[in-house]
Amino acid sequence: MPVRMQKRVGWITLVAFLASAMLGVVVDRAYEAVRLREQREQVRAALWPFANDLTAAVGRRVAQISGLRAFVESRRDFATLDREFASFSAGLLGSGGSLRAVQLVRGDFITLIHPMAGNEPAMGINLRTDARDEVRADFLRAIATDSVVLSGPLPLIQGDSGLIIRQRVHTKFAGASDHVALVLDMHALLAEVRLNTAPSGLGIRLYERRNRLVASTPDYVPDDPVVMEVELRDGNWELRGGPSAGWAETTAPQLLPLRVAIVAIVLLVTLLAALLDDRDARLKRDVEERTASIMELVEERSETIRQQQKTEESLAANAERLRLALAAARMGTFELDVPTGRLRGSAGLGVMHGLAAGASFSSLAEVLAVISEPDREMMLREYERARREQATGAMEYRIVGQDGGVRWIGVTWLSRADTGGVVQRIVGTLTDITERKNLEEQFLHAQKMQAVGVLAGGIAHDFNNLLTVILGAGQMARTAAESLPGTGNVRADIDEVLAAGERAAVLTGQLLAFSRRQVIQPRLLDVCELVGGMSSMLQRLVGERVSIVTVLPGTPMRVFADQGQLTQVLMNLAVNARDAMPSGGKVHINLRSIELSEENPLPAEGLAPGRYAVLSVSDTGAGIDPAIQHLVFDPFFTTKAVGHGTGLGLSTVYGIVVQLGGAVRLSSEPGVGTTIDVYIPLAEPAVASIPAGDSLAVPPPGGEGRTLLVAEDEPGLQRLVARVLSNAGYRVLMAGDGAAALGVARAHTGDIAVLVSDVVMPNMGGLELASTLLQERPGTRVLFMSGYPQDVGRDDLVTLSNAVFVAKPFTPRELLEAVQRALTE
Repeated sequence: MPVRMQKRVGWITLVAFLASAMLGVVVDRAYEAVRLREQREQVRAALWPFANDLTAAVGRRVAQISGLRAFVESRRDFATLDREFASFSAGLLGSGGSLRAVQLVRGDFITLIHPMAGNEPAMGINLRTDARDEVRADFLRAIATDSVVLSGPLPLIQGDSGLIIRQRVHTKFAGASDHVALVLDMHALLAEVRLNTAPSGLGIRLYERRNRLVASTPDYVPDDPVVMEVELRDGNWELRGGPSAGWAETTAPQLLPLRVAIVAIVLLVTLLAALLDDRDARLKRDVEERTASIMELVEERSETIRQQQKTEESLAANAERLRLALAAARMGTFELDVPTGRLRGSAGLGVMHGLAAGASFSSLAEVLAVISEPDREMMLREYERARREQATGAMEYRIVGQDGGVRWIGVTWLSRADTGGVVQRIVGTLTDITERKNLEEQFLHAQKMQAVGVLAGGIAHDFNNLLTVILGAGQMARTAAESLPGTGNVRADIDEVLAAGERAAVLTGQLLAFSRRQVIQPRLLDVCELVGGMSSMLQRLVGERVSIVTVLPGTPMRVFADQGQLTQVLMNLAVNARDAMPSGGKVHINLRSIELSEENPLPAEGLAPGRYAVLSVSDTGAGIDPAIQHLVFDPFFTTKAVGHGTGLGLSTVYGIVVQLGGAVRLSSEPGVGTTIDVYIPLAEPAVASIPAGDSLAVPPPGGEGRTLLVAEDEPGLQRLVARVLSNAGYRVLMAGDGAAALGVARAHTGDIAVLVSDVVMPNMGGLELASTLLQERPGTRVLFMSGYPQDVGRDDLVTLSNAVFVAKPFTPRELLEAVQRALTE
């Protein structure tokens, strides 16, 4: 080969080598940039579930603190909140996850905390002077706004580190500024969002809103990480991540095949250029065209991959949002293929209808099998209408679960037809509306019971007036008969009338207790006498199929309580025992005393040492499942079938007994029966003596000519009061209502010592009469008479110019003693 030719071949070979090598470098760099972008998108896709889970986890806790805030703000007083706080907080803690403790802060101090075990160091901490700067700053932010405030991560007083979610509350009772707080365990929260189980080869770091490191995987995170915002209610956090080996080391294996191919092409081009100089131009052109095709293909494939990843991420995000929304709303979706009868439903549709977890329906017939019999025909009619024409509709139906419980499901649907008008599919949504139905039923039942209570209270009001006349006139007749010879039979008959009147007074008190319109009058009561006197009434209450066996001690057992409330306790316990024995049985009522001391184990938690009366009511029913025994005293909880109970009986018993300083304990064994023990403190011996019964004799006159104004709309009671007061030496002015009494007072020129007035009267009531009269005659004292003060509590009566109150029915002695108190107090 000529030298010139050799030089030309050499130059061409060198040029070809350099040109192909440079082109290979360009291709390599371009492909490397594409792979790096793809790698960063993959890292971003891997970080997204962690960011979403962390947002959802904290969001659930924010929703829980909103529920806690609503619970605290709905309590009427701190005592109720203190009593119910633990049970509500236990429900929050029962949700699992990272929740560690629930707190209530009043003023600057942590006042309530649940659970107490393990959290004792936090009780009573002054947050305004807390040693942790972040705690103090966030506490001041929390009490200055209604928004949620997130603190942490920070070291907890209880140990370890965690987050604290705070929110201000507005309570109904007086007090300092309050707020509630949820304490989250940081390790549990990170485990809940699976940050400690990151995929192999992926390094992740989590930074809070102040750019402080919260958590990190042990793998190295590159200097140029992918950054993703974590949206939280009180400032966003950041997730930073990347390959633990670095971007270049991760993409290098993916570039190796291309680089090998480029080297091969360069060598091939160089070799062909050296051997085929005459074909150099064509070969170079072919190589360039092939390289361009490869680049286009690479770019097309890269773009296709990116679009596919974005589509998959979007579909996954939409599906997850839909699933969470349906679960939160207790809803499900379905689609029925009309020609084939195939039914497809969303996750959880089977569980909503009482099936096991993971089970679902495949046809309409399977759904009809679990629907309550009365609703199946309605469901079939709706299906036929939807199948015949394109339409929409809605209905509600019931299902009976394997445990016998009834649940309500609401369904809305629409049918869709093809171009020929033939319905091809029916789609719709299902919603669990059981809770709404139960609340509606409880509301209707409460309205009915309120109406019955108003009726009972009204009857008792009128009956109290009549009983006052009967007892007063009877006692005066009994006193008159004592001074006449040969009236033994008459006195005996009068005694029978008085005894019947006293029993009627007890019955009236029970009516008022039922209607919750009674004036609460705690006094010394003999529980033995009360239980013994109610035996016949309780037997009528439980019916013929249930027998009552009563065992009472031979000595009195005296407590300081309201008779109507104790009557209500015994009636509720008897009714509860009767309902536990639908086929009949026995109710055992046992009364005994017990001495509790520091040395003896206390049978009922929370009772102080001392003497107690123990009222035990036992039945021979089916008993209560141990899993739900701790719920029996909760309001609206009942084991009865739907429509057969409100769940208020035992909660009312519990509330009354706790107010008396006692306790209620339940013991039950399935198949054997249930026993409820009521512990009531016995009155101290120094004050336990009950005064002798009211003498039939009226106290000697002591009016000394003082003038009393009597306002009473019941004529018989008006005459009785006037006679009793006149016999005692008082001058009596009479009026039939408040307006008439005000006219009598204005026409009277002398002093009026006491106004004796009924509370409820036509034209003008007792409260308005007393207020007006005291403005005109400031020195007049007030004595109210009533057995049923509508919508007016005894405290309101007493606060009016230190008024004295006497409850109907009363005896002449009680009336005169009340007048004497009004004159002297």
